[in-house]
Amino acid sequence: MNAPRWRLPEAPRPSHSSSRGTAALFCALASCALSTLPADAGSALLLEPEGHPFCSGAMGPRIIISPVADGMGGFFLPALDGRSDPPATEQYDVFMVHLDGDLHTLRLGEGLYADDPCGALLAGGTGNQEPWQAALVAPDRLALVMVYETESGGDRSQIFVQEYDPQGRELLDRYPVRVSSPLHDASFPVILPDGEGGLFIAWSETIGVQPSYFGISLLQRLDLLGRPLWSSPVVFTGGRFGDFVGASLASDGEGGVYVSFWEPRDDETDPNGHVRVQRVSGDGAVIWPAGGVRVWNGETTDDIASRVVADGSAGAIVLFASVRARAQKMSPAGARLWGDAGIVLSAPEGNDPIAIGTARSAEALAAPDGSLYVTWEESRSYGYKAILARRLEPDGRLPWPAPVTAVAHNGGMRLHRQGLLGDGTLAIVWEDFRTADPSDPMDLYVQAIDPRGRPKTPPGGAPLAALPGRQYVPSVLRPGRPFPTPPGVDGALPQALVVWSDSRLPGLDEGLAESYFAQVVAFSSSPVLRPAATVALMESVSTTIVLHGDDLQPGLAAGAGDGVTVAPDVTPDAPDGPGDTLTLRVSVDPDAAPGPRALTIVNPDGGMTGLAGLIEVGLDPRRVDVDRSGRVDGFDLAVLARAFGRGRGEAGYSTVADVDANGIVDGSDLALLAARFGDSIEVAAGGTR
Repeated sequence: MNAPRWRLPEAPRPSHSSSRGTAALFCALASCALSTLPADAGSALLLEPEGHPFCSGAMGPRIIISPVADGMGGFFLPALDGRSDPPATEQYDVFMVHLDGDLHTLRLGEGLYADDPCGALLAGGTGNQEPWQAALVAPDRLALVMVYETESGGDRSQIFVQEYDPQGRELLDRYPVRVSSPLHDASFPVILPDGEGGLFIAWSETIGVQPSYFGISLLQRLDLLGRPLWSSPVVFTGGRFGDFVGASLASDGEGGVYVSFWEPRDDETDPNGHVRVQRVSGDGAVIWPAGGVRVWNGETTDDIASRVVADGSAGAIVLFASVRARAQKMSPAGARLWGDAGIVLSAPEGNDPIAIGTARSAEALAAPDGSLYVTWEESRSYGYKAILARRLEPDGRLPWPAPVTAVAHNGGMRLHRQGLLGDGTLAIVWEDFRTADPSDPMDLYVQAIDPRGRPKTPPGGAPLAALPGRQYVPSVLRPGRPFPTPPGVDGALPQALVVWSDSRLPGLDEGLAESYFAQVVAFSSSPVLRPAATVALMESVSTTIVLHGDDLQPGLAAGAGDGVTVAPDVTPDAPDGPGDTLTLRVSVDPDAAPGPRALTIVNPDGGMTGLAGLIEVGLDPRRVDVDRSGRVDGFDLAVLARAFGRGRGEAGYSTVADVDANGIVDGSDLALLAARFGDSIEVAAGGTR
């Protein structure tokens, strides 16, 4: 393979505008001390209220691409960086930031940028060098696939792979390994570790455009030294537009790989672009029919994005969108196991034009129990857009009765990203355009959905970074360890680490500069109770009240004020779906004050809700018999007279003389006694009420 003239991190490009000014700008933005700001009900921000900057001051744009946990509590953050200090002939280069678990940047390599908080230079040169995907292929081995415009051969874009250790040292060779043909433009690379220290890599090549267009997509396997294991790459597409592909890879559990991709076929009766899937063995043999197998038989054009995920039984599940979000399960032999139409994940058709729309950008994450979280975006009528999620079991069961809406509004949104948190909660972050302020064109919002399908923030999500300038290209990560929480925030709550690019900080010469920020969000429960009719209870009475709601946690505390004891019990309506039943055993004390009582609920994690006026405490008519003799007479009047004018807590106050239990013995109590004076009163067994 030909080696282009790479400039390595050891050949630095010095500049007065490098990001060594980062630390000086930090304290101008916010105090360095930890503080917390509620993002919204159900969530709390754990770092500085406006986010924690870990890179600023470097001129030019930059975005983080495909962040990866480093296996030691920190993160590798490959980046596309357009800092302005290289020569004018250069455009974008490949940089990388290495964060530790406390969000401190670590040294990478030995060049001038090795200690730069905005990243160390990995690959540079004339033209564009772009990182596409990173993955840990083994402990302390990060593989990074890049698209690079070579300096020779007509500036054709090429696919290269390099691997790095935690210190930023190259592991394959001094130069990255070229995997594509130098004769053709190459693009759209994706990688998958093979479990043996090597990796599978897929990419597309445009063979020619004259006299007719022709492109293909290929698959190769590399060993741990970056050497091809197959004599030639496998072509997995079948038409002449085979480079119009958005591929996804998944292990087949037997040493091989599944690849899903989108391709139009003008040589078929249906020329629309459709999602297909192919299976290739570990030694490079194509197992299914050439060109792959369609995942469903619909005629509508499929969205270009698809995701293939191993099903744990040597088969595969493909997530895709074709008007609606869909799923298909493929057997190891290539049969459609969920019917020719697959399983529709979107909501059923309805009369509301903004309740459902055209689905696109399907994504999937595997949960620890083997189920999948599927997310997608929808374009709806009247300018509305939405991001939705649904849980899918490997057997095709849908535990949530309907898709869960993370956000829906007509202000615009895009580029949703998701991550799986420590307790199995799904976190979703997106770019949001709901603000009308021209100085604030783009913000970030976040939503979390627990394994039973309960959103943790209000509809519309919680603002993560709603500030002047652009906050964009976010990524969601699972912290390697919990971040400290302030008083009032449970340290056991699931936490999401979000990193993004941000334009709010000026560069050292007041020109275009973009920074990297981080924020940690803790998500608590968001309990709800359905409205219920008021329950009238007399003093000294006990009863059971059954309520229905959601996100009610076992061990919650319930109360209805002084004199009312509430013993709660929570039962899920479904083990892995939404809905809870709350059974309350309510006992009213003999001396409880009459009047309406609100029910308050506090989950163990601090989430709160309630129902106003659920209980109406009524006066026990037997209270007018102050001395419990069975008759309202002068003896009762004498007891009341001795305590008359006294309030609760004062000497001489008597709870039995406080007939209406309002905390003071006064004319109201005398009036109640007088109204029944001379009457016989039923006395409870044992001579007490």
